Amino acid sequence: MGYVSRERGGRLLPWRRRSGARRGRLWRRRMRRRRRRRRRRRRRRRRRRRRRRRRRRRRRRRRRRRRTRRTRRTRRTRRTRRRRRRRRTRRTRRTRKTRRTRRTRRTRRTRRTRRTRRTRRTRRRMRRRRRRRRRRRRRRRRRRRRRRRRRRRRRRRRRRRRRRGGGGGEEGEEEEVEEGEVQRDTALFDYDDDEDDDFM
Repeated sequence: MGYVSRERGGRLLPWRRRSGARRGRLWRRRMRRRRRRRRRRRRRRRRRRRRRRRRRRRRRRRRRRRRTRRTRRTRRTRRTRRRRRRRRTRRTRRTRKTRRTRRTRRTRRTRRTRRTRRTRRTRRRMRRRRRRRRRRRRRRRRRRRRRRRRRRRRRRRRRRRRRRGGGGGEEGEEEEVEEGEVQRDTALFDYDDDEDDDFM
């Protein structure tokens, strides 16, 4: 180490002392200036890279719209790029605990927005899937209910025909009906009609 800050003890340790002994104000000024210059250079480089990336993306989008054959290939490349980005974010997460500087704060802000976009997309996909599943379930339930109702109706009609004796009334026993009364079977269903055969 060699140098210990004044907050922690205020001196250079005697067994690590160099020929320069303590580092004075001039040395601190130099280091501050160097740090400032490095930060400025890094900011400029980042800004240039961002501008270049934006321009390239715009041009690529226009080309994709014109040529349809290249859409499948671009989809594959997009997937690989996403994976690489995720790996980078994991690395920065590990270093955040050790280094706390202005740079990390800025990267956090930008990456939060990207994460929220991804989560929004995933949420939309999940909602669509849930809606589709619900619709399918509802359709299946409706179909099952309709089938059950049709089966019940057919069973009831068959039972009534058996009671009456075959539907025609000629082969089976004829039931005597008094004037003013209406048979329940004949009132609900007229078995002599040809339309009823369509349901069977």
